[in-house]
Amino acid sequence: IVLLNGKNEVFLGRRTAPTTKEEYEYVWQMPQGGIDEGEDIIAAAKRELFEETSVCEVKELYVLPEKYRYDFPDGILEREGHNFVGQEQTWVVLRFTGDEAWINLNNAPDNEFCAWRWAALDGIENLIVPFKKKVYTDVLAEVKSFLQKQK
Repeated sequence: IVLLNGKNEVFLGRRTAPTTKEEYEYVWQMPQGGIDEGEDIIAAAKRELFEETSVCEVKELYVLPEKYRYDFPDGILEREGHNFVGQEQTWVVLRFTGDEAWINLNNAPDNEFCAWRWAALDGIENLIVPFKKKVYTDVLAEVKSFLQKQK
């Protein structure tokens, strides 16, 4: 989920409890989550965003037409007990229309984030774990292109 504020800055969450050296260096990410069977992509994005941040005041802007994929590096799969090797993602761009005071990262029992911030579109990929960097670079380029067309 690319959540934009009125200045076109992007919401980033600081991952809770990083466990590897790489995760300590690159602890920020945009909200993300799974789509339940039969669930609409926008409904899933809004549900996941609410679960991770309590944000429900949003306007749908854009669903990126391409799917993006990354693979988990060795070590993460074993540690996390995943039975898959990566993720394929569909990205949704939403505009935050609420009050920042309503953002609550303690909405779920297993908090994804322990802090949050707004960040300029440029440079976000440098805050992200390296195995997701290409996805973030490509997604943010698409978002920038979309925003340019809206002017």
